[in-house]
Amino acid sequence: MGLQYNIWFGVSGVIFMVILVVYLRISYSMESKRNHEFFKVAIYVLLADTFDVITAITISYGAVVPLFLNVTLNTCYFVLNALLSYQFLRYSQLCVKGFLGELKVALGYRIIIDAYLALLAVNMFTGWMFGFDKQGAYVHGPLYYLLPVIPYSCFFMGVLRMVRNTKEYDRQQKVSIFAFSILALSGAVVQICFIPDVLLTMFTLSLGLIIILFSLETPDYQKLMQTMDELQKAKEEAEEAKKRAEIASQSKSTFLANMSHEIRTPINAVMGMNEMILRECSETEIIEYARNIQSASTGLLALINDILDISKIESGKMELVPGEYSLFGLLRDCYNMISVQMKGKNLEFVVENETMIPDQLYGDEVRIRQVIFNLLTNAYKYTEKGRVTLRVKHKRISKADIVLVISVEDTGIGVSEENQRRLFDTFERIDEKKNHNIEGTGLGLAITKDLVELMEGEIGVISTLEKGSLFYVEIPQRAVKDEPIGNFYERYNATMETKRYREKWRAKGARILVVDDVETNLIVAKNLLKNTGIQIDTANGGRKCLEMTAENAYHLILLDHMMPDMDGVETLHRLKERGGVNANTPVVVSTANAISGATKEYLEEGFDDYIMKPATGKELEEMVLKFLPEELIEEKNQ
Repeated sequence: MGLQYNIWFGVSGVIFMVILVVYLRISYSMESKRNHEFFKVAIYVLLADTFDVITAITISYGAVVPLFLNVTLNTCYFVLNALLSYQFLRYSQLCVKGFLGELKVALGYRIIIDAYLALLAVNMFTGWMFGFDKQGAYVHGPLYYLLPVIPYSCFFMGVLRMVRNTKEYDRQQKVSIFAFSILALSGAVVQICFIPDVLLTMFTLSLGLIIILFSLETPDYQKLMQTMDELQKAKEEAEEAKKRAEIASQSKSTFLANMSHEIRTPINAVMGMNEMILRECSETEIIEYARNIQSASTGLLALINDILDISKIESGKMELVPGEYSLFGLLRDCYNMISVQMKGKNLEFVVENETMIPDQLYGDEVRIRQVIFNLLTNAYKYTEKGRVTLRVKHKRISKADIVLVISVEDTGIGVSEENQRRLFDTFERIDEKKNHNIEGTGLGLAITKDLVELMEGEIGVISTLEKGSLFYVEIPQRAVKDEPIGNFYERYNATMETKRYREKWRAKGARILVVDDVETNLIVAKNLLKNTGIQIDTANGGRKCLEMTAENAYHLILLDHMMPDMDGVETLHRLKERGGVNANTPVVVSTANAISGATKEYLEEGFDDYIMKPATGKELEEMVLKFLPEELIEEKNQ
């Protein structure tokens, strides 16, 4: 018959692939799975290209070539095409690290390819796909179109996978992938549809594979891929570490919540009972003892708050709660909290203030008080003799805005210039070996710095070793009224004149229920509210609460959270579900859980408000008054 096919493109493809395979064998490390799979692609292309040329020759000389040999050679060519297509699909999977869905697609094609290979084996005896007549002419069988469609579709899936994931490559590599795709597919289209006598398919695929080699399989790119793999592994390890850290953080929060409850519960009893002594006792000596107890318990409570605040700050859950407050009242509270300790150490404690500072300010009173108290406590600890001075000044920014300038100066041991750089680090105590006899956790100044920065303020220190320190903070505040604070001592002496406690309001017709599993807490609540005249019932647990609320109507229920028989949340839910006379009664949770986010969680559970233990008599009275019907209030006192 003579040579009907132009085999020179095919021969060129074979030469290209021989060179490529030799190059890969010499320069490639087969330890890499990706390198190994690419090498197998090149081998299959070389074999398929070779059989493409051989079958072109045997078909051209079909009359002199034995029929069985022609069928066998062409079957081998189609088998190699199928294996090449599937191998390229596997290689593309490694290139783009595809998704689970693509893995399922690859598995589906593996089944199809296996069925295709089985059909080719059967075809050698049936001619269902192709065959040759007695003259050696090529004959199409009824399933002929499966010959190109199945391997080409499998190959096309691999190309499509690479194209879909070009975001993983740089610009040059993207161009190379598209060039390879166009070359590989256009060769097949042109040969099948336009010039079947030219062996273009394997030739263009060979060229495309060389393009892929010099864009995706260069040593630099291999190094890049290795780096990306390492980064991916590092990312996965970081995510795993993050999960472990979140679990640890949650465990820490749970631990702190439990410790907060366990410690605050007895403090609530101590401070509550002590307040009753201060209210009702008239003996000067006992009152002095009670004030010492008040000072010590306030210091202990401040330490617990510091520990909890560190947890809030670390988790980013610390929130400011601004409101109107009296600057004089804030300074008076700080003075009362620390003056007893200063007196016990024979330190002179002085408060100096600018008299024209506006007294009524808007800001987070609790956090500012905590800042001042921490600075005063620090000065007290590190000063053995001399004086501690609290100074309060201000800078006027606008008609409504000021900067509150607070400083605490002591005559203590001072801080060296080197140590000043780490003075505000968490759990850091300067010269701990030297100052081992001084109590402290290293939390106060770190928390103070975080709180000041949270309030958009600044903090600093000026200190000389063995001569003393000056800590200062500047905190923006808003002036509510222009009425000045006046002289601190004049106002303090006027307000500290001996006078008996007097309740803020009276409501004899009101009835409330206090629920707590600790008997002392029930006694404290009853005694702190007894002068208001309200009727106070008590229950020592959630079940008892449900029994009493089934029989009696209340104007307010103060409900503890952590109780052994039934906690406050479950008690509230059962109370609301049951309905009855207390279905709409306000319920305030009274708890020692001071962890950040607790207030929001309690409100979401259905509580009307939240009061934290230990609560002062003033705080308790204000909370009860908030929910009592106005018509029950018989009188209010200033």
